[in-house]
Amino acid sequence: MDRAQSRLQAIWERSGYAVYEMDLHGFYLDANKKTEEITGYARHEFEELSFHAVVLVDEINKTKHHFRLAAHGETQHYEVDIVKKDGTAATLHVSNFPLIENDRVVRVIGMAIDITGKKQETARMHRMAFYDAITNLPNEALFLDRLEQTIQQSRYEERKLHVLCLHIDQLSDQTETLGTPDEYELFQAVINRLMTHLRPEDSMARGAKDQFFCLLPAVLEAGEMEYTAEDILSIFDHSFLVSGTSVRLKGRLGIAVSSGTDGTTAGELLEQARTAAQTCEFGYEKAWQYYETKMEETRYWKRQLGYHITTGLTKNEFYLEYQPIVEAASGRPLLMEALIRWEHPTLGRVSPGRFIPLAEELGSIVALGRWVLMESCSMAASWKEAGHQNLIVSVNVSVKQLLEGKAFVQTVKEVLEETGLPPSLLELEITETVLMSKEGDIKKTLEQLEKLGVRLAIDDFGTGYSSLTHLNTFPVHTLKIDKSFIQNLPHQENNKAIVSSLVTLAGQLDLRSIAEGVETAEEAAVLKEKQCQGLQGYYFSRPLPAFEVPAYLQRMNPGTTFP
Repeated sequence: MDRAQSRLQAIWERSGYAVYEMDLHGFYLDANKKTEEITGYARHEFEELSFHAVVLVDEINKTKHHFRLAAHGETQHYEVDIVKKDGTAATLHVSNFPLIENDRVVRVIGMAIDITGKKQETARMHRMAFYDAITNLPNEALFLDRLEQTIQQSRYEERKLHVLCLHIDQLSDQTETLGTPDEYELFQAVINRLMTHLRPEDSMARGAKDQFFCLLPAVLEAGEMEYTAEDILSIFDHSFLVSGTSVRLKGRLGIAVSSGTDGTTAGELLEQARTAAQTCEFGYEKAWQYYETKMEETRYWKRQLGYHITTGLTKNEFYLEYQPIVEAASGRPLLMEALIRWEHPTLGRVSPGRFIPLAEELGSIVALGRWVLMESCSMAASWKEAGHQNLIVSVNVSVKQLLEGKAFVQTVKEVLEETGLPPSLLELEITETVLMSKEGDIKKTLEQLEKLGVRLAIDDFGTGYSSLTHLNTFPVHTLKIDKSFIQNLPHQENNKAIVSSLVTLAGQLDLRSIAEGVETAEEAAVLKEKQCQGLQGYYFSRPLPAFEVPAYLQRMNPGTTFP
């Protein structure tokens, strides 16, 4: 009997769970070492405590309920927040078991495990999925969900609601030239001004690069919406001051209206607002417009810019720049990412954020993509000839190209054969959004590209949620961690945890991890500490014109020469 008692005592003390005993009034009678570790209270201190002293005030009623049920013979499982002795909080998963002697409950035995880390990780993943990393505003996915709920409510109450799409024309161009802290400052300045022109019941979200969405659920009187539109656009009447520099921006506003009973879905309503914002750029005197059906047929700006994209290819208006991706440990270049640029004779330099989405929509991205492949692979072949045997060129690929399936694979094969570049020196970058769209068709294309010997990378990794559960089903070789997690990294503990998790995930899946947007020595040092393998950003090099690349490579690898 003594031996059995000793074994039970050993199990009690060495358990990975907090184990404790309570009387039927909720006072602690005994607790093991793990309970001491989790709560911070010593065993002798528990003799004077009930669960009321440990549990968070807001959780007391819930804990009482579960304790009473256990005291009446029912096993209970639940989560509860506690306050440790040092004042910090923790979340526990608790099981209460009734101890029965002679057919009656005499005590309650509790077992608990600390799940604080798990809860925090779940919260981080939720934030990654539904909030914009730069502005901390809800993203488009969360906005659509809230909009759908508001539409349902407005149908019941028979009232109108308004959805606004604010397109800020020069925002992408400005953020490309600003450093990370200034980019954050500019976004925050825009948001702060915009919020002062919205009512408490209105909500706001971040859309694509240059877009913000607003939901105005309350009924607006005649003329009030027009006043609100002018009021919102007045935020651009004055420049924004960023680190002592004056930044001028211009906005245009699209407005879509739902009666609540017209059957319009959240997605349709948002697209109408977006279309109105795009259309009022050309052919309209005002910088804001209500959505009209005719806008679907007369998008003048799309046709014009689409025409210029097509003719620009034949007139050699496009060119490539290359941004190095260096090995974290040594600083030597591992890859060169090809970035397309457009210098139009009358429009000037057109931002990729402006012409690439349009090229994708109009289908001209396929011809544009083939040109980029040919140019970049030809350049990479010249690097190899100069002695850079393992230097990889990285090329961004759109969903339109991937959905060509075998035709796109054949294009890649022909380009490699024509340029003489080994497949292993070409890496194709695909964003998370692309990866998750038409998953089955794209997966087949990626598998065929892998058989060809081409490397595959997921770009902007961490900004989407669904790919975390699908990652091991795609034949990828590299994860590029989005710059939103790198910016101000030394001072952002949450981002440090996210980056560490993503680097660990890449390592477990035998993938190369690369961090984008590295702009300071401090950020680079943290990433090295986290064992991120590749680093890319202005701290190492700006995107280089093609003619500057040989000198850069020779400087980084002195033993090579170019013909």
